[in-house]
Amino acid sequence: MVSGKGVTNSIAPELLLLPDELERKQIFYLLKKHSSWTAWNRILGYFQKWADVVTSVDTIKQNLVLRHILFVSYQDDHLCLHA
Repeated sequence: MVSGKGVTNSIAPELLLLPDELERKQIFYLLKKHSSWTAWNRILGYFQKWADVVTSVDTIKQNLVLRHILFVSYQDDHLCLHA
């Protein structure tokens, strides 16, 4: 039944049944599944793997740049010595 101030409950309190143990577990499962914390916690693993890959790639890139700088520097020194 709808009133002017909002929706009122048309079920008599003596007819209202509380959920049993199984229904409470199902309700809790659905609430947990669709909660924000659960969703963020679920994608945390994916983000952590992505961050690890980015860190690894950056480390490899820095090592390659350092090797290139050292190699070029070595070649320049070698050329200067024989010039």
